[in-house]
Amino acid sequence: PTTNFEILAGKHLQLNNDDNSDNIRIHNGAGTLAGSSRLDFEDSSNNVKMSISSSGNVGIGTTTPAVKLEVLETGDANVQLDVKTNAQKDAVIGFATDDDGSNREARIGMDWGDNVFKIVHGTGFAAGKHFAVDSSGNVGIGTTIPQAQLHVSGNIKVDGSQVDFSNLPTSDPAVAGRLWNSGSYVKISAG
Repeated sequence: PTTNFEILAGKHLQLNNDDNSDNIRIHNGAGTLAGSSRLDFEDSSNNVKMSISSSGNVGIGTTTPAVKLEVLETGDANVQLDVKTNAQKDAVIGFATDDDGSNREARIGMDWGDNVFKIVHGTGFAAGKHFAVDSSGNVGIGTTIPQAQLHVSGNIKVDGSQVDFSNLPTSDPAVAGRLWNSGSYVKISAG
């Protein structure tokens, strides 16, 4: 060895717990495996549960992750990724294309205070009101407190040749601002 501790090419170091139920292996790739050095976390049957490649990619269910985080389920189970908090705080995942201050960032997650699922452009998740879905399935755009199946706080633009009003009530609902179908026209109730 040229250092105090060295894993020779094509070999590995294995660490076991007291009852050999789990292993950690450090692989040093060689020959056809050159460049495939990795850190594996295994169960007692030597099935790799998680692997970190020499390039820093993390694989769960795979030893050859092609991206920074790859999750693979080879059985018939669903794949689920949970982001949780035990405190009264938001659970958020952030996305960014760069870090030059141009605000090319977005957040997706659960807002604890408003009890809504949100998608927000920018870094301000708590104050963001871009898109929200509440616990009853109501969708809010521009609001985190949607009062109907679709609640838009702001202007709406419709590009297209048709807007379908066929399911509107056929009599005046007597509620100011509500639409109804008179048979020939769509009318707005005066209340």
